[in-house]
Amino acid sequence: NGSVNMEAGSYGYKHGAVQLSYRTPLSDASLSVSRVLADGPTAKAPRGKNSKDYEDDPYRNTTVHVKVGHWITPDNRVEAGYRDVNAFTHYDEGDGNSGGAVDYREKSGFANYQHFSGPHAITLSASKGKFERKYSFADYDGELKELELKDRFKYSDNGVLVFGGSFGQSKAKYADTTSNEEMDIRNYAGYINHVYTKYNWSFSQALRYDAFSEFDNKTTGKLGLSYTFTPDISVYVNTGTAYKAPSILDMVNPGPWGASNFDLEPEKIRSYNAGVQFHALHVNVFRNEIKNMILWDGGMNKNLSGTSVFKGIEISLEQAIAKDWLMGASYTYTDARDGKNKRAIRVPRYQASTHVTYVPTKELRLTALGNYIGSRSDKDFSTWPATDVDTGRYFLAHLKADYTINNTWSVYGKLNNLFDRKYQEVDGYATLGRSVYVGVKATF
Repeated sequence: NGSVNMEAGSYGYKHGAVQLSYRTPLSDASLSVSRVLADGPTAKAPRGKNSKDYEDDPYRNTTVHVKVGHWITPDNRVEAGYRDVNAFTHYDEGDGNSGGAVDYREKSGFANYQHFSGPHAITLSASKGKFERKYSFADYDGELKELELKDRFKYSDNGVLVFGGSFGQSKAKYADTTSNEEMDIRNYAGYINHVYTKYNWSFSQALRYDAFSEFDNKTTGKLGLSYTFTPDISVYVNTGTAYKAPSILDMVNPGPWGASNFDLEPEKIRSYNAGVQFHALHVNVFRNEIKNMILWDGGMNKNLSGTSVFKGIEISLEQAIAKDWLMGASYTYTDARDGKNKRAIRVPRYQASTHVTYVPTKELRLTALGNYIGSRSDKDFSTWPATDVDTGRYFLAHLKADYTINNTWSVYGKLNNLFDRKYQEVDGYATLGRSVYVGVKATF
């Protein structure tokens, strides 16, 4: 099988992609190649200003991904894959009309061995990736290695046990005009997950232990319980803990903005959620407590003092409203507070979205989408001290049309930001205005 996709549109955007796959009873292989070109707009512009008044910041990306697999015997399979990303982007400093460029290169690969024996499915996997970022004034070289062995043990018709262990290592070298840093972080982990289902009840438990070379060791876990009344009606409740260690990128902060912070501590997370699914309606209530939350503040990533709390409700509905019409909508309310009970930045208080699809013929599909972002707090770091700003309270509308010519060819068009709304998701960073894209796809 294969497909070819070509797309072009506003801001000098061009995208081409080729995907090929081949399969026999014993072997399979796939190859994908993607190329993206874009001329702008600017990456940075003051809030309320037109991004077209500033220089464009071009972007280029070429990605190649290949994967192969083979069944040695009916019970033994091997897989391997390789990914290569070659990209560069321009960035802005200050007023949005000055800056530089960064080259990015990623080379990563993996290999898996799977063995099936009765109720056991054993997997041994290994991966390695190298990452390079080259700025005009600094170089960052990173390396990530991972090794994992796990077993999925279906011990009965009602129960499944997954257990295993892993090893991970992150290395990085960062050099600029004033510093030369090297880091090496290792992580050993063991875990066990269990799911038992009986009489419409499903009970899940998970336990994990992490040992770090640079951070405190930690045990985390999860408990979940659900009940299914019918295939379309169910309820559930979950609680758990998590331990999110900062990455080397979080600490080094390579790039033209800010400084490094090697004193970052892991985030300690406790979460609760409960919900119900009633046919096409899904309601979820959640509460997340994050201690030592990592956030950009004062020119570097820092741990916020105290415990940040995110709580709220999510509601979604998708339903066919007529033979040729499909409608969906969602709403999320989030009360996000930091350790000092102040509103957390860059989290909308509420947001809503809707989409309507009309299919007048079997060849044509028309879709309209809308998104509303409510009040959203942020900081204007161009002032000293930073001042509070609101980057929310805006509505975006998008249109899309897909037309199938035959079994091989199809065409589509997209109109994003229909009303040319000027908005920023992060204060000081530009977003796209009204933009048009057209594409053609061949599948064989």
